[in-house]
Formats: sequence, structure tokens, C-alpha cells
Amino acid sequence: MTGFVNLQSDAALSNVNGLAALTTVGGYLQLYSNSALTNVGGLSNLTTVGSYVNIYSNGSLTNLDGLAKLAKVGSKSSDYLQISGNPALVSIAGLITPNGALTSLTGGLAVTSNAKLTSCQPDALKTALGVGFTGTYSQSSNLTCATSCSGSVCQ
Repeated sequence: MTGFVNLQSDAALSNVNGLAALTTVGGYLQLYSNSALTNVGGLSNLTTVGSYVNIYSNGSLTNLDGLAKLAKVGSKSSDYLQISGNPALVSIAGLITPNGALTSLTGGLAVTSNAKLTSCQPDALKTALGVGFTGTYSQSSNLTCATSCSGSVCQ
């Protein structure tokens, strides 16, 4: 698909199963303020997003496991991956190798204000992106790990 996908402010949207055949989004992907959205399993075949990904303010979203095949986000330095303000989100492991495939992010990475997501996971995602990731990185207001991190797991 050469355009963009914007699923925004739909209180009845609980899943994205209708997007199961989607493999590429040429523009951006935005999941914004969908209070009943619990999972992104319908995006399980998505491998590439040509611009930015914004997953913001989805009150019931618990994990990003459905994005396990997403390998590439962005094509210019102004692109980004933002995961913010998702109060039920406990896992982004679906993006992090070996569970996930995301190895190419052009632009910035911001993982903020996800009250149940441990701070270890955004750090593990940044590490998994490797030396090829040169964009900006911010993570704040996530659940602080009481001791230390071992990869994406709080010890």
C-alpha cells in the first residue's frame, strides 16, 4: 500500500484483524486514541512502514506482539517510532529480536508514559537496533525497574 493507515479515535475498535493482508505501508501508520483496542494481531504480516509509526493513547492495548514481522520503519531522519501514553501496555517484546524483526529505524525512537511498561524494554529495543540506529532516543515515565535490567527483563 502506498498511502497511510490512520486509525484514530474509534472507541469501538477492539482489533485490527481486517488488516491481516497488509505487508507494507508506504506512508505512516498511526494507532491513536482507540480506547477499546486490545491488540495489533491483525498487523502480523506488516514488514515495512515507509514513514513514521505512532502508537499513542490506546487505553486497552497490552502488547505489540502483532508487529513481530515489522523489520523497517522510516526512510528519512524526520521519521520515528513513537509508543506513548498506552496505560495498559506491558510488552513491546514483539518488536525486539529475537521475538521481533525490527532492525532498521530511520529517525527517532520515543517510548514514553506507558505506566505498566518497564523501562528495560525500550532500552532493549534501542540496543537491538544496533549501531545502525543513529536517531534520537527518549524513554521516560515508564515503569521503573526496581533493581536492574537483563535485556528486556526487569530483574
